Amino acid sequence: MEKISLDNLLGKLLSGKILYFGEEVLRIHRNGSVEKASPEDIHNARVVIVGKKHYFETIKHFPFHKLKEIKSAVLLDHEAYTPFPTTRCYIRKLQQTGEGVRVNIWFISPEAVNILEKQFLSLAIPETALLSVHSRQITQIYEIDLAGKYLLSWVGKIGDVQSLTSDNNEMDGFRRAIGKDAMSCPVVRIAGWEDYAVFLSGIIQELSFKWVVPFVNPNLYSVALDPRQLKRGLLGMAGSFLLYMLLSVAIPYSVEKKLEKEDLAVSASSIELVEKQNQMDMAMKKQKILTDPIGAYNSKYILMTVLREILPAEARVSLLTISDNRVEIRGTTPSATNLLTALSDTQGIQNAQFVAPVRKDNKTSQDTFVLSFGFTGKNLPQNPVSDGS
Repeated sequence: MEKISLDNLLGKLLSGKILYFGEEVLRIHRNGSVEKASPEDIHNARVVIVGKKHYFETIKHFPFHKLKEIKSAVLLDHEAYTPFPTTRCYIRKLQQTGEGVRVNIWFISPEAVNILEKQFLSLAIPETALLSVHSRQITQIYEIDLAGKYLLSWVGKIGDVQSLTSDNNEMDGFRRAIGKDAMSCPVVRIAGWEDYAVFLSGIIQELSFKWVVPFVNPNLYSVALDPRQLKRGLLGMAGSFLLYMLLSVAIPYSVEKKLEKEDLAVSASSIELVEKQNQMDMAMKKQKILTDPIGAYNSKYILMTVLREILPAEARVSLLTISDNRVEIRGTTPSATNLLTALSDTQGIQNAQFVAPVRKDNKTSQDTFVLSFGFTGKNLPQNPVSDGS
């Protein structure tokens, strides 16, 4: 007899009503067949796969560990992370260390958010996030061809995902953009909606409770209630509240007063100690406020000197952001690949990588790039060598 687990039941429950939200809203049946979704299908869906067209993904490192804190920080300053304004993102933890946590972030487009906020949906999962389930901690590239529209997605060993879409198969350029980890890894090729729908349905049937938690739709309970049930619920709540108030009044008055006197006695005897402790805490907080910026400061002058030496004369930087020891630059250059190589070979610069696909400007023949790397001012060379582009 086949062993049935909670994860098996979850997969069967979710795979029954799947929506794919891309160029149009499609329903994927459990057997992999695809059809255009009706309004009823949208309302009753248990899981929505958000197509690559409707989100921007990135990988970031944060100096704290709680996903709630990371999500608050990202949405508070979303302009530094995503090219479009949004109120919705999904974050999945990849790797945790003593210094913080590395996460994959998917920023949902306003069009998709509008759909998700109006409908009753149990899960909303970005398309490429599902691929990490299939890869099973094996580095792979997925090449998905849907009527000449290509989705290329790289999945690393820890489940980190990077992807791009294009009208042409740009596999070689995509491998170079990801870096050495993608140069020799195997490719899983899928062509046509029929095979792709079967593939997605199979992945959803393998989902576990732990994995789906970051993708729970916040509107899970935004469903119209039966007026009779709502009335009964409110009456029940009112009855419980009245019962609570009666029990509170019934507490013997003498016992209540005795507890108050004991509390006042303890407070009076410890007030001096508490005041001294508060003074010490305030002094330590002030010291931390003064010393933390000094300890965390990395010399921007040294960084700008290094970038001036590395960047070719024709390069232009349109945006430079620094967060702790992480730098992100956006701009144009004759060869983004050469620039990435030069940064990787420079002492004091670590983990240089593209965080967005490189685009070629046909008018200027310049590469438009978004690069991210770590740096430490104390280890940067005094006379960095240009990449010679």
